[in-house]
Amino acid sequence: MQEIELKIVGVSKAKKKGNCFVNFSNGEWVLVNTDLILKFNLQKDKVINQDIVNQITYDQNLIDAKQRSLNYATYKPRTEKQVRDKLKELKFLPELIETCINFLYEFNYLDDEKFAFSFAKDYKQLKPASGEKIRQELLKRGICKLLAEKAVSDLFSDEEIVIQIEKACEKKLRMLKNKPKEKMKSSLISFLQRQGFEWELIKQAINKYDLN
Repeated sequence: MQEIELKIVGVSKAKKKGNCFVNFSNGEWVLVNTDLILKFNLQKDKVINQDIVNQITYDQNLIDAKQRSLNYATYKPRTEKQVRDKLKELKFLPELIETCINFLYEFNYLDDEKFAFSFAKDYKQLKPASGEKIRQELLKRGICKLLAEKAVSDLFSDEEIVIQIEKACEKKLRMLKNKPKEKMKSSLISFLQRQGFEWELIKQAINKYDLN
């Protein structure tokens, strides 16, 4: 079987910073990072075979995957699962995704433990939610069960749970102040359940705010 060879008819700078267009005699072209231009010595009139083209394409995809994963992981804190899901959504090959994950860990752009404790602390400060609600939010983001439970348990004592449900009640009741008492009660119960508070605590709250 005859090996396919391609002749480069031109290399031109692309608008995308750090990239060039490599044009072939058959009318095809590829967008190539300048590092790969140097690595493979790509220049006009050079003839390369299909295996080299495939390797260039693979290396370019790896560069793109690393850049996309880095941008995504540094825009705001992410979990490993979030980065994996994003790269899958962008249709990168599984082996490229693994390389990107290792790359992010190597340079400390991924840290699920740090994410879990930071997320739990921020969520607690921003929203009057139960520890169970925060644990579920962490699990949804790919934090393992053990780590999610540890992050929550370090933040919530029995006293803290009572404080959180009181904050939740006061926030919701301000929104319901013009509603009938029965409507206030049913809406408050539904809200507290969505925030993950246990039924016994909810009943105590209903009694405290005289909604029976």
